[in-house]
Amino acid sequence: FYNSQESHREEVIQEGARNGTPVDIVRRTYANPSISWKDYWTPLYDTLLWDQYRKSAKFAYDGGIIRRKITAEEILEPRFMKAGLAALNLENYWQPWIGDTPPQQQSSP
Repeated sequence: FYNSQESHREEVIQEGARNGTPVDIVRRTYANPSISWKDYWTPLYDTLLWDQYRKSAKFAYDGGIIRRKITAEEILEPRFMKAGLAALNLENYWQPWIGDTPPQQQSSP
């Protein structure tokens, strides 16, 4: 939540550069005008996240990194994320992405 607030943008960018990455590179990482600052920090499980975990699990199995096939559903457990958001009264702070479309680009019904 803290990082998602526009008032903390510069602090977050500076913190991201502490590992030696130039500040300009960190700033460009978050410069996509189609994604709001808030949405870079969403904890919601969207299709992009699920797909990435599916691909990673397949890659790990195919490469012999893990011994048995696993699914994204075995790795990710949305109930903890939902419980955390509820405990902080943030259930409606972020809106889910639809596919690879950020909330601010989605058409209203």
